Amino acid sequence: MKKAFCSAKIAIFFLSILFIIACGGGGGDSAPPGPPPAFSTADLAGLWNIIGVSTGGANQGIMYGSGTLSSTGNITSGSYFHSIGTMANMTGGSLALTGIGIISGVINTSVGVTSTVLYGKLAASKSFGSFVSTTNFGEYDLITVIKSGGSFSSTDIQGTWHICEISSGGTVENVYYGTLEVGSGGTFTTARSSGTVTINSAGIFSGSVPSGTATFAGALDASKEFGVYHTTYSNGEYSISIAIKESGIFSLSDLGGIWHFTLASNGVSEGVSYGTIQIDSAGQVRGGYYRSSGANVSLSGGSVSLTTAGVLTGTINASDGMTFTVVYGKMNQSKNIISLVGPSSTGGRDFIIAFKE
Repeated sequence: MKKAFCSAKIAIFFLSILFIIACGGGGGDSAPPGPPPAFSTADLAGLWNIIGVSTGGANQGIMYGSGTLSSTGNITSGSYFHSIGTMANMTGGSLALTGIGIISGVINTSVGVTSTVLYGKLAASKSFGSFVSTTNFGEYDLITVIKSGGSFSSTDIQGTWHICEISSGGTVENVYYGTLEVGSGGTFTTARSSGTVTINSAGIFSGSVPSGTATFAGALDASKEFGVYHTTYSNGEYSISIAIKESGIFSLSDLGGIWHFTLASNGVSEGVSYGTIQIDSAGQVRGGYYRSSGANVSLSGGSVSLTTAGVLTGTINASDGMTFTVVYGKMNQSKNIISLVGPSSTGGRDFIIAFKE
């Protein structure tokens, strides 16, 4: 009996050990793994359409072309044309992407230009991004990239589009905004002019205003919510624009979160900048920074409003006394991309693309 009792105690002891192990006891617990990063450098693989603006330094103007990246971020081929008259081939370099979609890297070209990416952001869709960069020639650029892919038709460009535009390197430098209505035949009208636009199955579109006043070409994003294009005017003006389609219902709370932005400016304070802005669900600016003269300047306040059509207005204040006035802006239907134009109190005329984190 004594022996049986002892055997029973031993059995209970081992069962209790097994129970502790099964329940994760013993002090060896480890936290469950976190979610995987939302982005990786492999997201950059593919063919990208390139449209950009150079402002505030050497070689002011616009550029457009395309480039191909590998899954490791290496630039394998590509070329672009700059409005100063230069055609450049991409001969090497690479880009990288952090877990939240921040872009960095270097691009080498056949004309001796090396571009260093200062800051950039890839959108949640992973098919659109923008970055600001500087070159060894003293050039300052804001570059947009739209990934090639998807199938498009003429119906994709029909509707009302909200435009934000910046010009550089020509006879006129300014920022513009407005709406454009595209009809079923590709005819469009604005408050000042009319014209025609066509799109191919790859999403590349082009058009003109009658009498050669302006010609433009660009690419539509795979989401079909927005596109980017470059324009050459008969008066010698060059510009790039982002067009966001009118679609969806919006509320002020859609602004809530952290937004990463890239900025190009003409006017008295030409150049490029970047940073973040934190906005609460009531449209109040709660934090962030912008890059100025090699240092980060914190954002100290301001407020932004949003109509039910997704149109923005407001002011953003910085701790150095600078105020940026949002004269016009537009949010995309997915509510994760914003375009803005307006003046700053330092004399700049700013063009901004912002991406929600």
